Amino acid sequence: MLDGMPGRRVLVAVVCWVAVAAGAVTVGILAVTVVGREFTAGTSQPLSGDAVARAYAEANGRAGPTAGPTKASRTPRPSPTRPSESPASTRPPTGPGAPGSKVVGLSSPGGTVFARCQGDQAYLTSWSPRTGFETEEAERGPDSRTSVKFEADDREVKVIVRCSGGRPVSEIESKND
Repeated sequence: MLDGMPGRRVLVAVVCWVAVAAGAVTVGILAVTVVGREFTAGTSQPLSGDAVARAYAEANGRAGPTAGPTKASRTPRPSPTRPSESPASTRPPTGPGAPGSKVVGLSSPGGTVFARCQGDQAYLTSWSPRTGFETEEAERGPDSRTSVKFEADDREVKVIVRCSGGRPVSEIESKND
């Protein structure tokens, strides 16, 4: 009879250890789930082009864009300017005090273009294709007309930007394949 007692103690100890370990794992998973919801609540939605333009305008102490509503799109990434693309002598002045330097967001079915005017010269500061589109070609300017072509599998959208009254305005050319 005494020979069976140590075996039962070991068995009870193993069962208790397994129960405690399972409880700890369960509590850990629940804690990670609850904390994960706190961190990710509402942060998985991309900003629309207008929302990005409004945030940009607010950061620079200006009014928001005049473009119409857009669907969600990726955040615009400025395209780098190399000196060979736009020599310093023809590059529009930058900064909040520069005349005609207000950046305006212009929406299209293919993406959003951000542009500014210096007199009658348009300059594209950045652009962002909508989901499913990619930038096929871009003419940054400064020039009387600049453009960006967005392309998807079955559609091509060209945004042509010119200046009217010192403000960028867009013309959209769209082709379905």
